[in-house]
Amino acid sequence: MPHFAQARIRTQEPPDQAAIPHPRLGFFGVIDERMDIDLLAGVAEARPDWHLVIIGPVVKIDPASLPQKDNIHYLGAKDYQALPTYLAGWDLAMLPFARNESTRFISPTKTPEYLAAGKPVVSTSIQDVVRPYGQQGMVYIADTVPEFVVAADIAMQMDVHQSGWLSRVDAFLEQISWDRTWASMLKLIEETIDAKRASLTDGSSSSSANAYSNGNVAVDIKSGVSNSAARNIADGKNNNDEIAQSAGLGAPGVVTREYLFDYLIVGAGFSGSVIAERLASQLGKKVLVVDRRNHIGGNAYDHYDQAGILVHKYGPHIFHTNSREVFEYLSQFTEWRSYEHRVRASVDGQLVPIPINLDTINTLYGLNLNSFEVEDFLKSLAEPRESIRTSEDVVISKVGRVLYEKFFRGYTRKQWGLDPSELDKSVIARIPTRTNRDDRYFTDTYQAMPLYGFTQMFQNMLSHPNIKVMLNTNISR
Repeated sequence: MPHFAQARIRTQEPPDQAAIPHPRLGFFGVIDERMDIDLLAGVAEARPDWHLVIIGPVVKIDPASLPQKDNIHYLGAKDYQALPTYLAGWDLAMLPFARNESTRFISPTKTPEYLAAGKPVVSTSIQDVVRPYGQQGMVYIADTVPEFVVAADIAMQMDVHQSGWLSRVDAFLEQISWDRTWASMLKLIEETIDAKRASLTDGSSSSSANAYSNGNVAVDIKSGVSNSAARNIADGKNNNDEIAQSAGLGAPGVVTREYLFDYLIVGAGFSGSVIAERLASQLGKKVLVVDRRNHIGGNAYDHYDQAGILVHKYGPHIFHTNSREVFEYLSQFTEWRSYEHRVRASVDGQLVPIPINLDTINTLYGLNLNSFEVEDFLKSLAEPRESIRTSEDVVISKVGRVLYEKFFRGYTRKQWGLDPSELDKSVIARIPTRTNRDDRYFTDTYQAMPLYGFTQMFQNMLSHPNIKVMLNTNISR
């Protein structure tokens, strides 16, 4: 990584790149059947003001098949030592891989190389880029031309220092060196062998002559581990298969630096993300967060559509709380856009406030009541019910059937797909009735929307070296 980190400080431009205008979107690597040629052409056509710099040899495909446009610049293969110099002059790094059999199992090493250079990255949804880089907010993921253009535009406008992105990247990169990976693998091997040794030597004696020891590694030769395997461990050689086979063990299916965790949290929504962040940042615990969906954020998940509009996939979510502590905690992970939700309902050809308030009643009935008078008016409309069991019972007993039909019944059917008579009485409590002129949907002290969306807030919350997120993971009992 230090090699590519040189791109953060180099200023001299290579001659063949110096004349290319900004903004520059760059890629280096082999140019072959794994590259999404159509995506490359589409981005260049959609944004003729952007310049795509492509570095690397063309192999296994006809060079004539590559898109030829004024803003696509093929600079050919470059010496490894020169790559940071080119990277330094880019505004964005790209991973425009096609999604096909050739890319199904690739794990692009250039992802951490780009990040080490301090460059924002946009990639197609290659599995080993999505997890962990995309999930932890270090790389933007986009597959279509509109998505790629929007993501690239957002990424290039990001202040990498002010947003905290670069500090998160650096903290992550510190954890993934080969030395750390080897140390984690060795620790796992040692623990596995020690456990096997303990189970096989219970009640029997082992002399020092029967064990090959190296620090904390003690391999009992009697337990069935071969002398060659023991020596390899003692010598620090990576011969995992022989060790596992000799000990009569099956090698772990996946070995990573985060193979062992202190906590497993199911669900990457509000509760799961907050608990994970607290455990990781306050207690120093290693946490695995899994979610059966393909995204974090639970029902509060949002994303940018092809027009660059932030969309709430599961219906609008508005943050509101009376807790200063909660608001200040979340403010660590997002800036806020001030927002108070106000809703108007179209009733009898008029737009009136909902929840029902003083203005709603006066407008609908042509009255001029005050707060005290409207309370008595609503009581006169109410139809007492002997037993309050459903949402329908609640509304009719408070405001009568006319207002129930005008406001509540259709809304409830649209929102939950059920008639109020089919819903528990607790559900309708979300829709208050007021006797004042307050037309806000919520009355909490703190009301706002995350400036860059809920998903970005969750990404910031989960971007901790002690937290690993696994999506598309279903936990069954």
